[in-house]
Amino acid sequence: IAINYPRATLGAACPANVPFVCWVQDALSHLFQSQLGQASGPMDFLLGNLFNELFEKFGFPPQRAMASPVVADSVKFHDAPVAPLALRPYSCDVALVSHHSETPQAMHTRLVAGAHASAPGLVPVFESLRPIITGVVESCVTQPANSVLRAACIKALGATASHRDERAINVVLRGYALPMADRLLRHTMLEHARAICEKHDLSLHLYGRGWETHPTLGEHARGPLDHGEQLRAAYQGASVHLHISINTLMHQRLLECFLSGGLCLCMDHRESLAHIKTLAQLDLIQAEGDCSDPLRGLIGYSCGAFPAAAKLAVQLAGAGQPLEQPVVWIRPDRIAAMRRMRPVLEQQVSLDSLVAQPSDILFSDAPTLESRILAFVARPAARDSIISEARTNILARFTHDALSARLVRFIAHQLTALWESAS
Repeated sequence: IAINYPRATLGAACPANVPFVCWVQDALSHLFQSQLGQASGPMDFLLGNLFNELFEKFGFPPQRAMASPVVADSVKFHDAPVAPLALRPYSCDVALVSHHSETPQAMHTRLVAGAHASAPGLVPVFESLRPIITGVVESCVTQPANSVLRAACIKALGATASHRDERAINVVLRGYALPMADRLLRHTMLEHARAICEKHDLSLHLYGRGWETHPTLGEHARGPLDHGEQLRAAYQGASVHLHISINTLMHQRLLECFLSGGLCLCMDHRESLAHIKTLAQLDLIQAEGDCSDPLRGLIGYSCGAFPAAAKLAVQLAGAGQPLEQPVVWIRPDRIAAMRRMRPVLEQQVSLDSLVAQPSDILFSDAPTLESRILAFVARPAARDSIISEARTNILARFTHDALSARLVRFIAHQLTALWESAS
């Protein structure tokens, strides 16, 4: 097993007849290469954050991939009470753990300077994307940030349908656009959290490197934590922790927090419903749609004829994103891609894998963040109930032990199928 490096990147370090797992934890640019996908043999497996582009654009085989968020260590992070004296420095109402203290503007300046040195042609691309990213963050609750940013990157690069450099697109998307959007969203919501805490006389702790130099949030800095008892105490000591990311809700910090007996609130956005939509669409595309929209080139599945469409409509309405019509519309090319990608897509997990009512721990703007913070500060019993439910589910599915067992079963199944096909 190697983190973020497939076998083909390591030369002769691993014999060809030994099963090899690349555990994908980050969207590193070197992964997005067609030659790596083409070099993936029957003994090569992917694990972890399975970015769709790896399969759709770069040729990695979806049937040998096992999806999983970055899991947590249930030995290091547990809910045994921290001693009162040790807990006291970490006691607060609201907390966030992150090293992403650099302001969005400083980050933009640094990335542009890096492009000046290594790829000058990307400088105008980055500059043109900066105001677009601001708009994407402002509308991320109603628009899918990832696909909107991808389209913006393609346009900024001047790419056409027949002349697209997928690697360049991913370098700009994952090396600049998505990190910038993530940083801007995090700092914007933290400013809201600061204002809420000041309004209600609540305490706010920011853990991680560099917060002490932040121009507006510096007074709340509490320094970095070791990845052990200090971090466990910080999780346990706050009434609520915050997880703010435009990328994923299922994050290692979230799992560690619940395992430690803490409660984590998550920033909601349009992408948070992707898991629910994908599972519903996978169900629907097993049959032919019952209507079409020729002008938009869409295939439809009506809520009256398809139970999965009706269920999805209820879920979307409950999340404040109702369907415009009682029909789930899907593009034919997406239907074809989903059928190819089924082995990966059907493994997706989201917050509903942890708690039955994800809306209880989601916020989407300053008012809902304020409401969630005040509710859990005032109602410890409700807080404890959610923590208990989440811990049970995490221990069953999202720890090192659980992942190890699942990975061994997955590879054993794959090798058995390989042996049977060969014989």
